[in-house]
Amino acid sequence: MEKEWGTEKFLQVFWSSLLLLTFMVVNYFIIVNSTINKGLFLCCLMLCFFACKKDDYNNGPSNNPPVNNPVILGINPTSGPKGTNVTIVGSNFTDNIQEAAVFINGKQAIITYVSKNSIHFIVPPKSGSGLVGIVVNGKAVSGPLFEYEYTVTISAVAGQPGIAGFADGNFSAAKFNSPRGITIDAQGNIYVADELNHRIRRVSPGGSVATFAGMGTAGFQNGAPGVARFNSPYDIDVDAINGFFYVADKLNHCIRRLSLAGDVTVAAGIPGIPGYVDAAGL
Repeated sequence: MEKEWGTEKFLQVFWSSLLLLTFMVVNYFIIVNSTINKGLFLCCLMLCFFACKKDDYNNGPSNNPPVNNPVILGINPTSGPKGTNVTIVGSNFTDNIQEAAVFINGKQAIITYVSKNSIHFIVPPKSGSGLVGIVVNGKAVSGPLFEYEYTVTISAVAGQPGIAGFADGNFSAAKFNSPRGITIDAQGNIYVADELNHRIRRVSPGGSVATFAGMGTAGFQNGAPGVARFNSPYDIDVDAINGFFYVADKLNHCIRRLSLAGDVTVAAGIPGIPGYVDAAGL
């Protein structure tokens, strides 16, 4: 391929021509006036030295990157959830899908198509937002940012959507009435403060619903699970270290403590009396 003359090529020719001219002048003065022979000879040597250095520089390794490195010009689309089909456009890619790899935020994606100018891939799950990078024939290059969009799937764990009531049983037959706070124990059971049913409900990992504590009538009563009474239990949490559940019993104005067997006592507060006083618990 024929190259155009640039500045470096011009300087190379210039120094070579100057060197030749110098030799001609030296030869002339050697013939005409031998007394200045030594000075001109030294000058000639200096010019020859610099010309050779310049020539060596021009013929040395180039700082320009190889022309066959892959280049990313853009991606489309630039955002999306897992499973999104993305196209990378650029140059110096490959026609062999085995010679290419794509990464988002360091997580490898599945390539579906490659050509010299484009690569198609599928966004992997949980990749997060990050730079799109490719490796083609062992040559890696980073591209633009891809914005990962997280998706959330909502489904009913238990209960009949839109139908208030009370019923224990499997997840599709069970009913709740204004369920509020929840907590989960180490076995994966979900405990629900079922406010208007005045009960604490338990949902097993398989979706079966049962009453954990409370007889279902608003009021106050400590005791065994089927005897205890709550008045609009609003929230619940588990103390996994000591093996207790704590319930905010809203209209009884106290905090109730439940054993792992469901027995209920008062942990703090005077049942039925609202107010504000800091003091020791019961």
